[in-house]
Amino acid sequence: MTYSFDTSVFIEMKFKYPKEKNKKLWQIISDRLKTHKILVSKEVKIEIHQITDSLDSWLGQFPRSIIDSTTEIQREVTKIENRYTEMIDPQSTHHSADLYVIALAKVFNAIVVSQEKIKGARRAIPYICQKEQIECKDLVTFLVEEGFNT
Repeated sequence: MTYSFDTSVFIEMKFKYPKEKNKKLWQIISDRLKTHKILVSKEVKIEIHQITDSLDSWLGQFPRSIIDSTTEIQREVTKIENRYTEMIDPQSTHHSADLYVIALAKVFNAIVVSQEKIKGARRAIPYICQKEQIECKDLVTFLVEEGFNT
């Protein structure tokens, strides 16, 4: 199975499960990135770069799992934008990778992994995944299914 990881997963890992105390978790994610089982849109990498240099450097070790926005991915982003205009926050001044995470999953027939939850404004990845019939899970569910146990 292939997974499309959202920025929220990496941020959660960095701040809730630091590498020094959770080596096995980070090794599982590293192994899946090395084997391209986890894919990351270039837009997620850009978001991470804007938040934390150390996480950006770590993710930079896996360049073949960082996926550029191809014509096919961009086409899917446009379709999602047109179907779910509420996903676009006209007040926002920061770059959002959410649509690219979903589009990447569509193009690569992948499962989305995100820490977002469906919320009232419906600007959440799980909401769009549910509507588009794309499987979406959180980090803990992903880890359990990948055989991680403490």
